[in-house]
Amino acid sequence: MRLHIKLLYCLAVLLVFVIPTWAEPDFSGTWKLNVRESNFGSLGDSGSLFGPDEAIRVIDQSGSFLKVRLFQSGGTDEITAELIFRTDGTECTNELEVYSLTSKMYWKGDNLLVKSHLEIDPFYPDLEDLWDLSEDGAKLTINRRLRAMSGADYQKLVFDKQELGGLIL
Repeated sequence: MRLHIKLLYCLAVLLVFVIPTWAEPDFSGTWKLNVRESNFGSLGDSGSLFGPDEAIRVIDQSGSFLKVRLFQSGGTDEITAELIFRTDGTECTNELEVYSLTSKMYWKGDNLLVKSHLEIDPFYPDLEDLWDLSEDGAKLTINRRLRAMSGADYQKLVFDKQELGGLIL
C-alpha cells in the first residue's frame, strides 16, 4: 500500500512540474523589429541588403495554426500582408503583395522552422527561417538563410515584444 502511495505521489509531481514544460512555446503577440540588434546581411557582390526602417509583426498562434499580420516600411518598399501557416509541416501558400510565398512550418525542439520559396522573377529566393523565442518571452529572433540565383546569405532579425493593448494592422 505504501508503495502505491509513493508511486501516485511521484506521478502527481511528474504531472505538475514536468509535463507543462513539454508545451510548445507561444509566439503570439505584437513584435517590433529592433533594427540595431538585427543584421540584414548582403547578397553576393551586390553589397548590403536594405533592411526596413520599421517592421511590426502581430502573431496569433492557436493550435497548429499561426497567423502573422505584418507591416514593413523603409529600405526599398512598404509591405502589408497577412500570412497563415500550419505548424505541422502542411504546405501553405500565401500572397505577399503580388508574389506567391509557399511555406512549410514545423517544430524543431522549442523553435519553429519555416522553409519558404518566394516567386519573385528573376530571383526566386528560398528562405529558411528559424524562429527562436527568448526564455522570458520578450524577444523573437529569426535566423534566416537566404538563397537566390544571385547568391546566398544569412540574416538575423530581432523583434521586441510590445506591451500594447492589441495593435491591429
